Amino acid sequence: YGPLVLLMRRHAGRVGVERVAQLAALGVAIGLAEVALSVAVPDIRYLHYDRPTGPDIGPIVLSNGLLALGFIASGAVLLGRDGRSWLYLLAPLAAIIATLITGSRGPLIGVPVAVLVAALFVWRIRFGGSRRAGWVGLGGLALVGIAGAAVVLRGRAGSIIDIAGSLFGGGTVVDESTRQRLALYDAGSKSFVESPWIGHGWGNIMESVRPLLSTSNASLADLPQLHNDVLNFAVGAGIVGVLCYLAIITAPIVGALRSPRDALRPFRLYGTAMLTIVYVGGGLTDLMFGFEYHTYLFAMLTAI
Repeated sequence: YGPLVLLMRRHAGRVGVERVAQLAALGVAIGLAEVALSVAVPDIRYLHYDRPTGPDIGPIVLSNGLLALGFIASGAVLLGRDGRSWLYLLAPLAAIIATLITGSRGPLIGVPVAVLVAALFVWRIRFGGSRRAGWVGLGGLALVGIAGAAVVLRGRAGSIIDIAGSLFGGGTVVDESTRQRLALYDAGSKSFVESPWIGHGWGNIMESVRPLLSTSNASLADLPQLHNDVLNFAVGAGIVGVLCYLAIITAPIVGALRSPRDALRPFRLYGTAMLTIVYVGGGLTDLMFGFEYHTYLFAMLTAI
């Protein structure tokens, strides 16, 4: 953090925003290159994942990290003074492409919200809320949505629609990964009820759900976490934990709202909004806080 502070102090102002965007975009480019290399040379997947990913990191973890960096990088568009700044929109696009290549579905849940919020920021800040620009933007979002849906439906991520249909229609979920998560969520909610105020302790999360899992799902208790941020906090520390989670996940936005009303305020609001959206979306189906990589990334991006 010390070297980071010194670096950013030397680049205060608009130059600092572009420096942040450049570093974030570079991170996305490296991540996309790792995924592409993993497709070409499967032997570099040191953790033996059956899906493309970077070395020594899982596909879902990598995808969530790239999405956070990609959408933050695109914030440079808000303060851009020339056409070159629009190139930063390629950063979230590259992050989404990398996520699709890895076959990660959970990280994609927050993407539609992030895209919509990003479009609102660009419309309000870059175009001054112009009605004409708004209609053009809506048309563009519609086209992007149609194209994106077509791409998603052709890959592993397309199963999200089938899963959602089964859940809301009362049918049986046949996707094994989703079925396991639902079993964990059911056991986790029952464990929370057993100790709703202060929970069972973070180190006892999985032991607390072990007796609540059916015989066929007993092996799930050997996993390190419940694959849902709110549930992890709820079982680990009860209502107190949930309040802590809410405080953590909203801290970036609260900090940005309380920051000076200077020229960089739009970028701060945008960046913190993207960070929170990506982490809430990723935390719906996996662990974001409590896992060192994502905990560190959230803290450092908030500090930046």
